[in-house]
Amino acid sequence: MRGAHYLPALNSALCILIIFLCLSLFLTRGLGLYVARAVGESMLPAIPKDAFIILSSKQPEIGDIVHVKNEKCNYAHRLVAIEGDRIVTKGDNCESSEIASLADVRGVVIFHSSFTSFLLLAFVVIGVEAGLGALWAGKLLQEVRHRRSETSRQRKAPFTAVGSLGLRETDISCLLWVDREREKGGRREVRSHPEGSREG
Repeated sequence: MRGAHYLPALNSALCILIIFLCLSLFLTRGLGLYVARAVGESMLPAIPKDAFIILSSKQPEIGDIVHVKNEKCNYAHRLVAIEGDRIVTKGDNCESSEIASLADVRGVVIFHSSFTSFLLLAFVVIGVEAGLGALWAGKLLQEVRHRRSETSRQRKAPFTAVGSLGLRETDISCLLWVDREREKGGRREVRSHPEGSREG
């Protein structure tokens, strides 16, 4: 059981990692990261269709894949030029380029994966977490049962010792009765000769 002490720590670390990633990617931008989904084919083969992408708020540079989003467009293309407050982007699978405002750049792509692969990875992480939790719970239950059996064995130890002498329950009751009668007889004897005991 001592060798399994790492299970709670590993389980807790994995839980914290999952919560941290969910909070940082989906709920907050405290780390300058957020997620998006690329559904087109304009960046093939660099980014597959229907891909999951992670973006950073770092300063874009020539050659980066940037996510541009405004009221008219929403795409992730490669940055080919920066002209003051304007940028020129072009999809790797496109023949034409686009001009957009630098302020419309929502982030730089730092990681991408097909959405199917992302879902499989999420299920694997959740499965590992569930497996570790079940293993830890099993070890904990085993330890509880072991301690209960030890406590029960310690409580039964005196009766086991008496039983090893070959005495039955009736014999034990007789011995206890004889012992109580002896104590009572000794008390009567002391009470019936109080003066003699003083003279002695």
